[in-house]
Amino acid sequence: SHIFYFDNLNAFSLEAWVNPTSVSSSKGIIGKERGFALYILNGFYNYAVDNGTGAWSDINTNVPAVVNVVGAVAT
Repeated sequence: SHIFYFDNLNAFSLEAWVNPTSVSSSKGIIGKERGFALYILNGFYNYAVDNGTGAWSDINTNVPAVVNVVGAVAT
């Protein structure tokens, strides 16, 4: 497996079309172990990045995820 570190990156983005059937608890959308994640947590879209030491920095977008509504999500 390859470890994806964000050192020396000038820009990074994730994008996904989603149609959530549930927004309770935690629902993964896309991610890479020890790298990045885009997910739904308790009804809101969130993303996280690994700082290279195994510690994650989580960001809550405050954008609500709506059940059975198709939408594009990007960071």
